[in-house]
Amino acid sequence: MIPISKVDFKNTMRRLLRNRNFVKAPSLKVLLWQHRSWFDCYIYQYADVLGISNAERLMLAIAALLVFLAGPLGLHISLLRFIQPSKIVNYFSILGNFVLLLGQSFLPGMTGLYSLVGDLIFAIR
Repeated sequence: MIPISKVDFKNTMRRLLRNRNFVKAPSLKVLLWQHRSWFDCYIYQYADVLGISNAERLMLAIAALLVFLAGPLGLHISLLRFIQPSKIVNYFSILGNFVLLLGQSFLPGMTGLYSLVGDLIFAIR
């Protein structure tokens, strides 16, 4: 292990930021778990406005958790064979974080709720 006194943080960060395959969002992992923690509350509130029963809300929360866990294992890993990781992050951020966010915000009813759950597929962890 390299002693901390010998590590040049400034040069290391400069080298990492110049690397085009380096994903430039290490803090996303922390933000994502925060995103996941309030996500269940938001599903319950959204479902409450739509008049969905408690049992159906629970099923939606379980489905969201399964999508959250299965997204990286199925979709992300299978795409790594064909697409560079930095491009996957870019495509997922455009599709998942922009298009589905618009769906969550502007589509009424169950379509908006499904786009909210579908957003978890594209979450990069």
